Amino acid sequence: MNQLPADSSSLTMDCDAFRTVLPAEFHRRFLVKQVRSDGRYFLTYRQPRISSNTLTNCCGSASVRAGNNYYLAGVRGEVGPQVAKVCASSIRQPTNSACSESSESLHQPQDETSNSSPAGRIIVSVEFPSICGADFSDGAGPNTNAHLLISGVLTDLLNSNSVIDTSQLLLRATEGEENSELDEDELRGDEDGAHSTARSVNGVSSGLFAEKRRMKGLPTTEL
Repeated sequence: MNQLPADSSSLTMDCDAFRTVLPAEFHRRFLVKQVRSDGRYFLTYRQPRISSNTLTNCCGSASVRAGNNYYLAGVRGEVGPQVAKVCASSIRQPTNSACSESSESLHQPQDETSNSSPAGRIIVSVEFPSICGADFSDGAGPNTNAHLLISGVLTDLLNSNSVIDTSQLLLRATEGEENSELDEDELRGDEDGAHSTARSVNGVSSGLFAEKRRMKGLPTTEL
């Protein structure tokens, strides 16, 4: 059990009960001591645990757990017409569930006015399950726009030239060109406020791209 810093002006209360009843005051007691509630200093990170092949209905999957933070992602390879480099609204629509059927919005043809070179694309969908969805809220309400914004940021990040050459995902056929898409559905669960997103995304992506070798006909690009 965590040891709550003493305060002579308050009555004795069970640590877990204090965290539930007065969460702001609970964390303030630790913040003034320059530590987290589990005793870690602010810049001390928990060692993440990475697992692959977490899901059985995907071409590849991986999960990352760091303390009470849990991230689960699955990757699926698809062949279809070219997709737009960037959605018109800059917000990608997520799929219904991890490794489920792709949203039709992910298969819109590329704008004819675009002069960008043909390439494949990695499309990220982010979902917040009910266990943690209410913890992410904005002006529109709980779990309204957060998953769309995060999916857009991750999609742009993974399609960056410094991360992966998406032209390697372009499959050339005798009749026209089709590209392969990597649809990455991420389930983010049990968030406790210790934001280690960058480390988790790196761990999940590393596991996913390692598993991508299982998808026949796709290039073996490493992240």
